[in-house]
This record gives sequence, C-alpha cells and structure tokens, in this order.
Amino acid sequence: APAAAPAAHRAAPLQAGLGQGLARMISYLWREALELRRDPIRGTLALAGSLLLMFVIGYGINMDVEHLRFGVLDRDDTALSRDYALNIAGSRYFTEQAPILDYADLDHRMRDGELSLAIEIPPGFARDLA
Repeated sequence: APAAAPAAHRAAPLQAGLGQGLARMISYLWREALELRRDPIRGTLALAGSLLLMFVIGYGINMDVEHLRFGVLDRDDTALSRDYALNIAGSRYFTEQAPILDYADLDHRMRDGELSLAIEIPPGFARDLA
C-alpha cells in the first residue's frame, strides 16, 4: 500500500485556494480604488452616508423601556406585598395604575390597553419569604 502523503503536500491545495482568494480580493480592492479615483463624489457620499447612519443609530434609537403601565393584583394584601409593589412603582421604568380587583378586571384592562404589564402577588407571599 502506498504511504500517506506528507502533511506539507496535503495542505498545498488549501494554501493555493487561500492565495487565489486573496489575489481576487486585492484585484477587487484595486478596481474599487480606481473607480473612486475617477468618481470621488461616490466615495464621499458613501462615507457621509455611513457616518450619518452611525449617528442616527447611535443617538436616535433608544432601546430603553420607560413608563410601562402596570397594575398589581395583590392577593396577599400584607405590608410586605404592598412594599414590593411600591418598590416597582418607584422605578422610572414603570407607571403604576389602579390596583387590579380580580382576573376579570385584569383581562378587561389588558385587552383595552390600559395595562402593559400585570403583576400578581399570590396569597402567602409574605409567609413564603419569611
């Protein structure tokens, strides 16, 4: 049986492929450089457009969620559960609405768009935390 080819011979086609890809990339780069020398306005517009887009995305788009309207269905009704709800209401991200009375009220207010978020505090909340 013939001996396996040395590692250097097996890697040669891969290196040739990388060399051809690099040569092709350099030729495209050279062609684009010649195009930009002939038409400098195109390069200026491409640069200005990219800078404008970077500025708009960097400063114009705010991904922070603020003033999210929420209601609390407090089924525990203890000092600890009320304190928990007040801590959430004190955040700039949330705006507390009137307390939720029951599941029907929750469903109605969510469907009407009055609430974006509902927090249910279950019975025994304070006992379970103690």
